[in-house]
Amino acid sequence: MLILSRRPGQMLRVAPTSTLDPTTTAFELFRDGPMEIIVARIAGNQVDIGISAHPDLLILRDEFSFHEWRRSGARARPTRRAGKRS
Repeated sequence: MLILSRRPGQMLRVAPTSTLDPTTTAFELFRDGPMEIIVARIAGNQVDIGISAHPDLLILRDEFSFHEWRRSGARARPTRRAGKRS
């Protein structure tokens, strides 16, 4: 599970990795179950969010420009991949 801290107004984006076959269906991405998002902790104006998702999906913080990610061909890893569920 990937844990990220967010403050009010900050975003997360979910995007495919460069290795994901473009013909992959949403059903295939969620074959093992849905993406799981949990609020792990709230402290003041910050929340820690835990995310479990298919390994071919990247969880991108808004600090990393979505346009930069697209130009990079999805090779950059602004945050580590969510990975498989345990």
